[in-house]
Amino acid sequence: MLPLRFESVNIHRHVPIYALKRVSTRQKKRGGRSSIPRSLFAKGKHRVGRKKILIADDNRINCHLLRTLLRKHGDYELREATNGKEALELVEREAPDLILMDLMMPEMDGWEATRRIRALEDPFCTIPIIAVSACAAESARQEALAAGCDDFLPKPVSPPLLREKVAHVLSRRMG
Repeated sequence: MLPLRFESVNIHRHVPIYALKRVSTRQKKRGGRSSIPRSLFAKGKHRVGRKKILIADDNRINCHLLRTLLRKHGDYELREATNGKEALELVEREAPDLILMDLMMPEMDGWEATRRIRALEDPFCTIPIIAVSACAAESARQEALAAGCDDFLPKPVSPPLLREKVAHVLSRRMG
């Protein structure tokens, strides 16, 4: 039997959430323990184990696209910044697990924001940053890596490549 995804939690068959609650309640009444994880029923946005990702991009459409792709393929707590200055403030306040940083933004660009994040004290200076840019030239990639980014993602964003890079960077950080 193949596990299917439901609200970013693997379960063995597709069952509506109300049915899962009903099964769980019946099992408890019979004295048995439910095999359904309690985290499945957690309400609100702040469940334990969720990774925080900061999306720093001045283009609302790009933010929406990244947010949609990330929600579709993982259980992430997402934050957004419209420029490098906001991103820097959110990093200090929220301490995300990963930053997706557009390189060309108003007020403070992604290169400068990355340099300033790297200049912060630990643990902020070690937050992984994936540069996201419409400029797919190798020189832009090299500049981003020289500024302190951990990886580079060209626009338009490829969903499989985004998934792969986010998973790789987060597993490296947590491991």
